[in-house]
Amino acid sequence: MDVIPLKLNCVAEIGSNVLDLATQAMPKNGIRVRSGDVFVVTSKIVSYEQCRVVRLSDVTPSDVARAQAKQYAISAELMELILQEADVIYGGVERAVLTLKDGMLTVNAGIDNKNSPLGNVILWPENLHSWINQFRLKLNQYFSTKVGVLVIDSSCMPLRLGTVGVALAASGFKPIIDYRGTVDLYGRQIKITQHALVHNLAATAHLVMGEAAERTPLVLVRDAPVEINDETYVGADMLMPFDKCFFVGALLDYFRKNSKSVC
Repeated sequence: MDVIPLKLNCVAEIGSNVLDLATQAMPKNGIRVRSGDVFVVTSKIVSYEQCRVVRLSDVTPSDVARAQAKQYAISAELMELILQEADVIYGGVERAVLTLKDGMLTVNAGIDNKNSPLGNVILWPENLHSWINQFRLKLNQYFSTKVGVLVIDSSCMPLRLGTVGVALAASGFKPIIDYRGTVDLYGRQIKITQHALVHNLAATAHLVMGEAAERTPLVLVRDAPVEINDETYVGADMLMPFDKCFFVGALLDYFRKNSKSVC
């Protein structure tokens, strides 16, 4: 499998067209698209295209936002945006609020000021199902190929230092490889394992995209273990229900049993 970074010669601007960036980056990096390739796109340039960039000075915080901002040591303007964007807010620590957004546990509802213009923050993209499907179709038409597309962001793992790439949406290939019913090396039947193909690809692409001034919001993955189709998958298609999630279930059980000692 080849992982090919598509470095830009410029900094993407608010309103930049991602298809234009992709088609311009290919010849500049000496790459020709093949059927079966997977385009990995950072969520930030999708948000740039959708103009999902907010100037904090334009945000008017509510009283609730001001109170919670003090609790988590963040600006009241950012807290107001978190309240607006998050589906659920669970709590947090200094400078980080744990939220549920589009079926995913994430920090600050995906809002980030990294690689945004000074004084601004970037929100997660909207309507990813429609966007990623249309983007894939445009790529197929432009290059006369059949490719897959993956939109990713960075996130954190419980009790692990640092960020990893995670998938927000995929189009053109199934996000999960289901190993249930197959057998291992010793003939034991596998009962619960489902391979998170999209998150593994996201982490691989994230490694070469970087987190700072690399100017690499696009990565082409070649010879990935995918079968190209015409389907699109978003957060709900990759969601582990709360009542089946090991981490959530185990932590809830622990706190129920130890509520007095925790308090």
